[in-house]
Amino acid sequence: MFVCRALGGCRTGDARITGAHRLPARYVIHAVGPVWHDGEHGEPDLLAGCYRRVLELAHEHVIFACFDAAMLRLYESELAR
Repeated sequence: MFVCRALGGCRTGDARITGAHRLPARYVIHAVGPVWHDGEHGEPDLLAGCYRRVLELAHEHVIFACFDAAMLRLYESELAR
């Protein structure tokens, strides 16, 4: 909780990444979804923005190894795409 407070806030529809501390991961992505009123106050767009930002952060900080590159006879550059 203290890590979230140290972020200095996070707007609704946004996300931030922090260290995971004692959790079994290196990082945690914290997202702020909207309070749902009736769906007529921009809530769907804010929620979609929240998911987009989480995926952007994951894209920046998560990598995958090239699985079975030798068996599939693919070049690493093709797998990386």
